[in-house]
Amino acid sequence: MAPSRQKGFGGGGIVPHIFNVFDRSPFLILHIATINPSNMETCLPTSTTSCQAASVIQCVPSGVPLCQPNLDGNVGTGNVGSGNYGNNNIGSNNYGSYNQGLGNTGSWNRGTQLTCNYANTKTRACPIWILKLSETLLIDPSQPRSPPL
Repeated sequence: MAPSRQKGFGGGGIVPHIFNVFDRSPFLILHIATINPSNMETCLPTSTTSCQAASVIQCVPSGVPLCQPNLDGNVGTGNVGSGNYGNNNIGSNNYGSYNQGLGNTGSWNRGTQLTCNYANTKTRACPIWILKLSETLLIDPSQPRSPPL
């Protein structure tokens, strides 16, 4: 994974939580695209064609193995429950950190199957400004080449 090597990491691995992204779901006010970090190709989903995405990517220093799940299937520390990827989750199948509930993607969510950061079951809102955290992986692809004249 070239972007992770550019950041000083030896490589990365995608956690086995792959899901399909359809046009603008769950962020209806945004235009959504996915990017393949290994080759920087993009995919633009539509209402009938989905793109695959991973919610968690592990980037590790050179020579350090990827984190392995414990007996409860948790990857990270301080998790209570099973199948969590991240730290200090209470519940199961959460992807991120400090979630309470089931099947959340992001961090600091309170509820079930929320995709955001700091969301809860009552509001279910996810404003744009709250999507980026210090743990968000930003990939800056190179600009496309100009066509020959």
